[in-house]
Amino acid sequence: MSLGKLHAAMFEMLIAREIYEQSRSVFRLVGERRGEGRTLYLVGTTYEWSGEKQQALDTYWQARSLLQSAGDPMGEALTLYNIAEVDRSWGELQKAVDYYAQGFAIQDIAERESGKPFHNPGCYREIGDPGPPGAQASLPAGECSALAVIHQKPLGVETYSR
Repeated sequence: MSLGKLHAAMFEMLIAREIYEQSRSVFRLVGERRGEGRTLYLVGTTYEWSGEKQQALDTYWQARSLLQSAGDPMGEALTLYNIAEVDRSWGELQKAVDYYAQGFAIQDIAERESGKPFHNPGCYREIGDPGPPGAQASLPAGECSALAVIHQKPLGVETYSR
């Protein structure tokens, strides 16, 4: 999958998608639903970054289902954030806020159960919120956008870009 991420970083989405699909096939073959769901999430990002928003949304919903059934709350939360981003890009702000809120609720439970915060303090500073105690800089996809929408603040380009 790292090779797929490399190609995605270079905006070679078709190559990245092909690599992710090969990885997904292996995960499916061995019955590893979490790996399959996380890989399918990455497939969705290639569609989103290519501007194929409907295909991205369909893929994210499939990934969410797999991640949910695999018991991967952080993967599910990340996927919900990306679903929200697609809706946000279409101007469906209420739907986006609803999906962000679902993702945050799942993330909150996962953080409490694991004892590890997953928030990015830079996002909170961007919107003038100190954030949760002990926040560390590991950024789930869409989190800065989610915070900006929920707090109704403008989003800085330096905070979130694709």
